[in-house]
Amino acid sequence: MQKNTLQLNALLQSNPLIWQGVKTTHQTHICPSGWPLLDRLLPQGGWPLGNLIELMVANWGIGELQLVLPVLRQLAPKMSLWLDPPYRPYPPALLQQGVDLRLIRLLQLPQAQRLWAMEQLLGNDSVGSVLCWANRLSNTQLRRLQLAATKGGNLGFLFSSTPHLATASALRMRLDAAPNLIMVTLLKAKGLLEQRTLQIPLTDLSSSPLPHIKYQHEG
Repeated sequence: MQKNTLQLNALLQSNPLIWQGVKTTHQTHICPSGWPLLDRLLPQGGWPLGNLIELMVANWGIGELQLVLPVLRQLAPKMSLWLDPPYRPYPPALLQQGVDLRLIRLLQLPQAQRLWAMEQLLGNDSVGSVLCWANRLSNTQLRRLQLAATKGGNLGFLFSSTPHLATASALRMRLDAAPNLIMVTLLKAKGLLEQRTLQIPLTDLSSSPLPHIKYQHEG
């Protein structure tokens, strides 16, 4: 793994806009999601930094990426790493939604290496967010990712099309498609007593950042 570690460090240092933060003791800070309805749904009023967030999606391309794009803009100039998205992101649509493409890095890895890379990246406080698409994770793997996010003080978004029976993540949400909407059901969150569901209208779904260009998955 030493070679992989050197490659990840080189990736982080390849962008002059990225600063290497000083390690500190992190407290829970909240970053607005960019969706007022979603902020009202979340018990703490936004995405909790230093945490792993599970987004369960039955079918890709229903608006799950649009849901997290606003927070990527807010976390700039920190880098966002995307690990094995199921479709090739569409740069014009990302630009249209205000995403700085210079701060995005895509990695295609088998699932075993993908999870290792996510853990390493989440533990680096120069990273703003890590987006990872992976299925069939164990509770132990989820716990390691949550601990890494706590260490780095950033956001980890884990997209999965198959539910995990148990979870160590701070937030778990289920996303379902509806005409011009995305249904968001909050399944787990700090202080949550019962499931909550809301409908969020997503604009310009025809310009999705995830067009149908399939990646070849190895793991």
